[in-house]
Amino acid sequence: MICVTFMMFILNGCVLRSKHNDILSKCDSLQVVLKQEKEKQLELYNTIQCLNDSINKLSFPADQRLYHIQNLIEADSLDLAALEIENLKITFPHSKEAKLVYEQTELIKKRKAAIKKEQERIKALGFKVLMDKSSVFVKQSDGDEVKYTFSNFHFGRQFIFNYINDIGEYYYRTADKGNTYILADMSIYTQADNAFTPNVYACVIVDGKLSPIGSFVSEYESYDTYGAYLGNYADTKHDFSKVNTVRYKIAAQISQNDVGRPIVILMIKSKNLSSVDGLTVSEVSEKCEVIKILNRNKI
Repeated sequence: MICVTFMMFILNGCVLRSKHNDILSKCDSLQVVLKQEKEKQLELYNTIQCLNDSINKLSFPADQRLYHIQNLIEADSLDLAALEIENLKITFPHSKEAKLVYEQTELIKKRKAAIKKEQERIKALGFKVLMDKSSVFVKQSDGDEVKYTFSNFHFGRQFIFNYINDIGEYYYRTADKGNTYILADMSIYTQADNAFTPNVYACVIVDGKLSPIGSFVSEYESYDTYGAYLGNYADTKHDFSKVNTVRYKIAAQISQNDVGRPIVILMIKSKNLSSVDGLTVSEVSEKCEVIKILNRNKI
């Protein structure tokens, strides 16, 4: 009896194991089918996406995109037009329109440059109200008044100074390649026994503010004799304790590219101002004197 029961138990175990294996096999088969169905679904999804892309292309073809880009440029929507140009080149890389947009890209660059120039012109208009002031009166720390007078501003490749009257000779400096000088005459008048040469700068207007392009150096205009130039005897012509007026030649070396731009020549009158970079119109009026604006008509 025990043997029969044992045999029945073994037989039942074998039957259960067989059913378990069948179930595992069916699960594996189902997994394969599921994978295949997912792959088919992904393939169908990709097909649908391709069809949608094709519909989008057909609904907004290359010629219409180019026309849209041209309208955006006309409306000065330049950044959006540039984006649409890139989309056109990506979507229709071999179309004739993709080749034609090169002209539109160049037009966008020109439009942006023109807009920037106009914006700078508007911001620079404030400097046009500043009037030239060829003579400036400044009080020194000791209370003595000094008069600075500027004249004869012009451009030139050579800075000529120290003309020696009795021998007819002079000294000069030549501007570097690609550069030129802003040249002028300056006289300093005072009844005091001494006076200092001023800080004078040449600036251009950038985004409504000043940006320096050169600083002026000063040299004596002339000497009566060569002996006075050498220092063999006293040079009374340049000694404020002997004369009230001393004459100078001044020059600032600038890039030749800046010659045609509006150039603001200013002299610092505030002791607390160490730089002219970034000065606004109101700050210039408060801390400086505008000696001359060259090419004023181009502001």
